Amino acid sequence: MIPITELRYFVDTQPTYRILKPWWDVFTDYLSVIMLMIAVFGGTLQVTQDKMICLPCKWVVNKTCRKYFNATFSVPLAFEPHGIQYDLDRHQYNYVDAVCYENKLHWFAKYFPYLVLLHTLIFLACSNFWFKFPWTSSKLEHFVSILLKCFDSPWTTRALSETVVEESDPKALVKMNGSFDKKASYVSEDVEASVPMLSTTRSRFEQGIVDHSETGVLDKKEGEQAKALFEKVKKFRIHVEEGDIVYRLYIRQTIIKVVKFILIICYTGYYVHNIQFSVDCNVDIESLTGYRMYNCAHPLATLFKILACFYISLVIVYGMICVYTLSWMLRRSLKKYSFESIREESSYSDIPDVKNDFAFMLHMIDQYDPLYSKRFAVFLSEVSENKLRQLNLNNEWTLEKLRQRITKNSQEKLELHLFMLSGIPDTVFDLLELEVLKLELIPDVTIPPIIAQLTNLREMWLYHTPAKIEAPALAFLRENLKSLHIKFTDIKEIPLWIYSLKNLSELHLTGNLSADNNRYIVIDGLRELKRLKVLRLKSNLTKLPQVVTDVGLHLQKLSINNEGTKLMVLNSLKKMVNLSELELVRCDLERIPHSIFSLHNLQEIDLKDNNLKTIEEIISFQHLHRLVCLKLWYNQIAYIPFQIGTLVNLERLYLNRNKIEKMPHQLFFCRKLRFLDLSHNNLTDIPSEIGTLQNLQYFAIEALPPELFQCKKLRTLNLGNNCLLSVPSRFGELTSLTQLELRGNRLECLPVELGECKLLKRSTLIVEDSIFNTLPPEAVTLHTDLGDFKIELFCEKAPKSCEHNVRGVVSMANNGPNTNASQFFFTYGKQPHLDMKYTVFGKIIDGLESLDELEKLPVGSLSGKVVLVTGASSGIGAGTALLFAKLGALLALNGRDVENLNKVAKECEECGAEKPLLVPGDLTDEVTVKRAVDDVITHFGRLDVLVNSAGILAMGSIETTDMAQYDKVMSVNVRSVYHLTHLCVPHLIKTKGSIVNVSSVNGQRSFPGVLAYCMSKSAIDQFTRCVALELAPKQFLEKCKVTHALGRPGEVEEVAHAIAFLASDAATFITGVNLPVDGGRHAMCPR
Repeated sequence: MIPITELRYFVDTQPTYRILKPWWDVFTDYLSVIMLMIAVFGGTLQVTQDKMICLPCKWVVNKTCRKYFNATFSVPLAFEPHGIQYDLDRHQYNYVDAVCYENKLHWFAKYFPYLVLLHTLIFLACSNFWFKFPWTSSKLEHFVSILLKCFDSPWTTRALSETVVEESDPKALVKMNGSFDKKASYVSEDVEASVPMLSTTRSRFEQGIVDHSETGVLDKKEGEQAKALFEKVKKFRIHVEEGDIVYRLYIRQTIIKVVKFILIICYTGYYVHNIQFSVDCNVDIESLTGYRMYNCAHPLATLFKILACFYISLVIVYGMICVYTLSWMLRRSLKKYSFESIREESSYSDIPDVKNDFAFMLHMIDQYDPLYSKRFAVFLSEVSENKLRQLNLNNEWTLEKLRQRITKNSQEKLELHLFMLSGIPDTVFDLLELEVLKLELIPDVTIPPIIAQLTNLREMWLYHTPAKIEAPALAFLRENLKSLHIKFTDIKEIPLWIYSLKNLSELHLTGNLSADNNRYIVIDGLRELKRLKVLRLKSNLTKLPQVVTDVGLHLQKLSINNEGTKLMVLNSLKKMVNLSELELVRCDLERIPHSIFSLHNLQEIDLKDNNLKTIEEIISFQHLHRLVCLKLWYNQIAYIPFQIGTLVNLERLYLNRNKIEKMPHQLFFCRKLRFLDLSHNNLTDIPSEIGTLQNLQYFAIEALPPELFQCKKLRTLNLGNNCLLSVPSRFGELTSLTQLELRGNRLECLPVELGECKLLKRSTLIVEDSIFNTLPPEAVTLHTDLGDFKIELFCEKAPKSCEHNVRGVVSMANNGPNTNASQFFFTYGKQPHLDMKYTVFGKIIDGLESLDELEKLPVGSLSGKVVLVTGASSGIGAGTALLFAKLGALLALNGRDVENLNKVAKECEECGAEKPLLVPGDLTDEVTVKRAVDDVITHFGRLDVLVNSAGILAMGSIETTDMAQYDKVMSVNVRSVYHLTHLCVPHLIKTKGSIVNVSSVNGQRSFPGVLAYCMSKSAIDQFTRCVALELAPKQFLEKCKVTHALGRPGEVEEVAHAIAFLASDAATFITGVNLPVDGGRHAMCPR
């Protein structure tokens, strides 16, 4: 006998699947259980009881067994006997029962329990087949697993609770700065009316109704779990919405059940009357028993007939439910699911509708409990995801952590740089002192209304950050923001709301602004910026857009860096009559544009890095009476026309890095010249008229005329890398001199008169140590300040006894670790008159005699090493340059942004380093690369370290990255590195130097949305390993590459310290390895 509990397997699917079973499936499962009980009960009875009981017939009439005679019969019969005796034994009766049951009992009565069992099993199989079919079971299991996690997630409860709070008390959620409390009612309408580009339909969240109240706090673990759920839901949705196999399988199994129902009703209703209690059995076994005719009784017939009728009624109910199910599926579009009601009830109006199997499964869930869909919808909303992301950000980026990242930029403004985060932490807006906010590679960010708390904010940077903004925040920026920097790959990344910033005075746009696909349409909004004074464009224009001309009517400064693309049409410049500064950098100009001559208000012209070969047009500059600065550097100018003398108001003239062979006498008619740079030309002599330039303060040249010493106001003199054999004693007359470069000449000693230059310090006297030590003792006294202390460092004995020349970062130990100490150079004798404690590279040293130990510090071994750093105008390259400067390296810096490169060079000098050699330019240009290497070798005579830090990041997938963008990324990130390394290797082999390639975690892990960048960094990783193997036999130290963290962006100083270590003598046994400096991000799964 089979226990009923054993049947649970057929009806009990996995408990997790129960939520996918609607009421009809549950009801039919119970009906199936009852049917199974009928089958089992009938089968049990049939097995345990006699199937048939038969007795022989004494009187047979027409093959029919009769109990008595009838008078109508023609055959006379005897009287009916009483107490009939049969002479059959027990075995014969059993035989007769078996033969009659097998041959004469109707098959329906015989097999009824088994038929019920078979039909019920088919029903059960049809009801649960979609849970077991391989192509659907995995989807269902995954869906149920995600659904239950979403249902139980603390974030779901928090998100729905916020919705309830918003609906119950929306006023309580509008938290603004005091300046907005009176404007909140009309600020949105005001902004939208002034900016046609802005959408007029905004959700509550987009309008600035933001809840800052904490209805529940998630810990870090719960936040990470909710973040992972969002990712799972996204991927699952993409996978399931591709097909409808679950829907098709379910409707087919429902159709099978309907057909089965019809079949059962038809044949069961027809055969049920064949279940009879009395059965006549006529079998040919007379030779065995003596009788042919038997009368049999079927003991279970009555019970089976009752069970059959009950079974038929159950099947009818089952079938009607299946018909209802089929009609429900056919009359509704189950391949689409709308969250319209949930969108109306909650603040998550962005919950998307779903389709195909995803929609069908949600419809099935609704039949079980609609609450599941409502809670699940939270994880389909981007608004909800952004709130969670914001919560996680706030947990990670505390106010103290953000304050540590605030720095002072070159303009002495407090600046915060956020790199590749998922949004802006709310704690940023508690930094009330913040003046500059930089957001880089934050693809999905919305600027909230609480930015109004940053009352000192005047400048923003949006680098590859297509930020959205809420109306109250936009209203605040319209009134307060003065400067905006935007860098983009696709012009669509430019936020349209920037054109409503009515008080914006300075705008920087960096990216592709070519005329393809009507790109200029996007920047037409520039006409709305009526107060714009400074416009910088770094792009690849072929002509000046009309909108720039229109804006130029009120511009005071226009800067165009065309990155080598030829800018051909410039006639529209004539209309910009108010321009005072004009920069046309890298525009491939061959002549000075004539349209410039009409700009009578111009005070400064910069035509750097073009293709100018002649400047005869300079005669027309005499009409520009306000012109005081002319920059014609980095061109191919062969001579200076004599008309230069007409520019009598000129104060600064940049002609360095040209091919000028002679200085015309007319140049010295410009008596107001304070700055004259003619270095890196082909000059052979300097006219004696140089002495007439009495206002000259900066002079860079490669020869030294006596008349130069008449320039009493001269403050900076660069004479490096020439063939000077001696330094005139008249240097003592230049009492205003603050910086002097003499390195790279053929000097044997320095004149004692240098001591008369009281403003000249050791850090600004750039000369070889051996030459500096030739100064007499009385000339060696230099001064520096440490806090409130003034310390004099000097040599007691003869110069040659000054055995040490130490460079370091020194701070007073007794003033604590935060002492504001200067960085300086000094020399000392064996017994200096100084007794103090110093902290040098983090190590406390007693007295100057112990400073010998400084030379034993491994990282300190960068002293005197010649280092070429690419990409040094910003980011990791700039941080590396600053650290190397502190460690005493001789720097050559490369970068495309000359302005930033000069700032970094200045900061390096302030750190105590010698003035870096600047080799600016785009490394994708082979001529620039070769020129950079030649300049370094010419200037320093060798190369010890190469830091390949230059690189660009471009957003895009395989669908959106075109070949132009791919070629640009690979050219900058891979080809330029290969070319520069190829040219530097011969020099590095001579010095057994080091190469540091700055790569990324993207080279080791896959990230979506930055395909070309990931490929380029993987190539750099392999390049590093291969070059290390190739150069190892030459005892060349290839110091791996450094991967930059992209999860939590590290400080550039953190990466710079690692680079300094790899380039120092402390890493002499490291080669061909990858060193991830990413906070462990490389060990985690891709985001």
